[in-house]
Amino acid sequence: MISPRFKLGTEEAANLLDGLVSVGISQIHKAKIPKGVYPILSGVQSGRVRYERYDPDEHWQSWRELYQQIQERGKARGDCEDLSAAIVAELTVNGIEARTYTYNSAPGLYHVVVWTRRWGLLDPSRAAGMED
Repeated sequence: MISPRFKLGTEEAANLLDGLVSVGISQIHKAKIPKGVYPILSGVQSGRVRYERYDPDEHWQSWRELYQQIQERGKARGDCEDLSAAIVAELTVNGIEARTYTYNSAPGLYHVVVWTRRWGLLDPSRAAGMED
């Protein structure tokens, strides 16, 4: 397993999210997830996928990592970039235009959400239990 570490600025990190989404799309196809099935999104909606405040190692989980947690333990945990990138991948595979959107939520703190043409901004972290 490759586990690179980066020191990136905000704009660079936002671009790296596009790569994480692309990896998720590839993993969804490889897993042969049928159209209309959204394991991470439905996991957030059902409470099986929960928000976990940032991890100290800042490991960005791929769609497959979240999916495997659900398969093995019946539940998964991830932070904002993990959840948003995985859900953007699921929406994209299903023909729904979506992308990650990063914004400064407090001084020195950035938050990642999902933008869709259909529904506007969605915050999977808040839906998965992130406190106000």
